[in-house]
Amino acid sequence: MARAAETHSALIFRLSLRRYALPLQRTSGVQDLGAVRKIPGAPRRWYGLTEWSGRVLNVIDLPHVLGDRAVEQAKSIVRLRAPLESVALYVPAHLGLTELTRPDRTTPGTLHQPLGGGPDALHWIHLDALVEGCAKQAVS
Repeated sequence: MARAAETHSALIFRLSLRRYALPLQRTSGVQDLGAVRKIPGAPRRWYGLTEWSGRVLNVIDLPHVLGDRAVEQAKSIVRLRAPLESVALYVPAHLGLTELTRPDRTTPGTLHQPLGGGPDALHWIHLDALVEGCAKQAVS
């Protein structure tokens, strides 16, 4: 007997090229962008530093890393859950919630992959690859 596909909660949003999904269980909250301190000489993918409940977070410029751009005026940050709790993602889009079936497997090194076909397919973001890639580029 075939096993039923397991669904997962996800934050979804649209940038100019694609719709994206972030695994909700890997996040610990969402808030308005607020004040961000830019870091002189930091790579473009690092948006800056911000404070969240007394803790300093490194903010990744998600549209820049994904090679996409904003189409909305909304400006949020999504805080990640342990072991990435010192990282937040800058998401310049309105966020929604949905249930979906995530990819069974991922291609090493890919930042996102489509969940289905067509131009409006959701793209599942692989948080570990995304953050790891940003960290490697920061030290090189």
